[in-house]
Amino acid sequence: MNRNLDQLLNQRITGYEEALATLPISEIRRKQIQTDFIVSVRLMETLANRNLRANDWSNVIVIILSALVPVLINFSTGPDNEDDKYLGVATVCSVLLAIGNALRQSYKFREKWISYKHTAELLLIEGQNYFSLSGKYLKYPTHDDAFATFIANIGNLRLNQLNNYKKEIASDSDADLGPRTETVVASKPIVSAEFVGEPSKIKLINKEINAFVKSKTEVSYSETDHQRRLITLYLHASLHDLPEKLKFAHEDLEGIAYRVRTEKSGAELHGIFSPSAGVKNADLPASEFGSAGCFCKKGDAFVFITCYHSVKHPSQSWNSFSTADGFDKVITTDSTIVGTILEAEKSDTMDIALVQISEKIQFESLFPNHLKISAQPVYLDAENFENYQEVCIISRTRGYKKIYGRLAEVDKPITLNYGTTDEPDYKDIDGMLLVHGISTEPFSKKGDSGSLVFTPSGTPIGIVVGGDAERCSFVIPFSSIADRFAVELV
Repeated sequence: MNRNLDQLLNQRITGYEEALATLPISEIRRKQIQTDFIVSVRLMETLANRNLRANDWSNVIVIILSALVPVLINFSTGPDNEDDKYLGVATVCSVLLAIGNALRQSYKFREKWISYKHTAELLLIEGQNYFSLSGKYLKYPTHDDAFATFIANIGNLRLNQLNNYKKEIASDSDADLGPRTETVVASKPIVSAEFVGEPSKIKLINKEINAFVKSKTEVSYSETDHQRRLITLYLHASLHDLPEKLKFAHEDLEGIAYRVRTEKSGAELHGIFSPSAGVKNADLPASEFGSAGCFCKKGDAFVFITCYHSVKHPSQSWNSFSTADGFDKVITTDSTIVGTILEAEKSDTMDIALVQISEKIQFESLFPNHLKISAQPVYLDAENFENYQEVCIISRTRGYKKIYGRLAEVDKPITLNYGTTDEPDYKDIDGMLLVHGISTEPFSKKGDSGSLVFTPSGTPIGIVVGGDAERCSFVIPFSSIADRFAVELV
């Protein structure tokens, strides 16, 4: 029976391997799916079968010994029994029975079998959805677009299996598994199992961390690893009064403390070039171009969204833009006047300008490669942002290449230097999204301010305002922009 099941399983996995060979993806991605998905399924199934056999054999042995012991004792105490050999055998069997029960309780063959088998089935279901582009992958037009989400989901399933193993199954013989599990956990950006089902606690923690960060002007932004209870502060300048641990004031967070570590930050504006159409104030130096992020309608007017700092003239006020100040014409890289600034705001949540497009200008709302952003914006928070973690921009400076990233944090305060290294001008912005690059190049760089961040399925996520040039990009939520300026995507 087990041999037949093994054959069916091998046929099932072989089918995935054959399907993988035909997917229209790069060879590197094909090898990663082979390693992360196919090999993981085989490993989980092998471990499940090994523990199932151990569980079956241990059950058989315990049943036999449990039946033999009373029989042998009866023989040893019978009236015709003249020696105690049966008693000796019964004693040995009793000892073996006790050892067998102890081994079953210690090694938990049945629990391990269930854990490994459950993970294997979850992996196979995930693979089935990915290969057929169904379920959660229905929103992706191609397997290439769905690849990053698939690999992340596979990694989370494997990590959950390790966490469950350590918490519920691991025996004394698995003592060395702890450090190895911690190493894997440390490398994964996943919400701690302690807080799963308690988003209210995570919100309270994030709120207190954000308040702490805002009180330190030298801190450009922070990132929180709830799994390891770790806060990383990225600093513009050295800061000597930081605690080693941060404790929380709210009564529901009593006893919870997060470690604090610091790293140097080069947080700066990304506003010299653009990912799609290069735009700048007509009276700014020729090199200072930003990006026309996306096209919208505001009432009867057609506008494009960009960052205020990308089109602002030095004579204009940060706090209250007025068309009466003049210097409101915006040009493209070929010096064509494409429009005038209609509205602009730099506040504690915004660095956005709406540029009304001139009636003489013909424009195309499609992004390069005929990409259309048509979905409605979503309101992202700690409870739903993981559904939109795969994001991208179109980078003109990199040949209109689609650059992928991962939405890592929501509702974060940041501090950007709007000045220069010699003459800094730090300004705070709240409620930001943090996006990490997933390749060797940053998600955004100088020239990407104003870029629209969106999901592969066309959901607008936000507008790039800056970044630290290496690890992190800062994004203003598109839902906040749409609410503040009453705009709709074209």
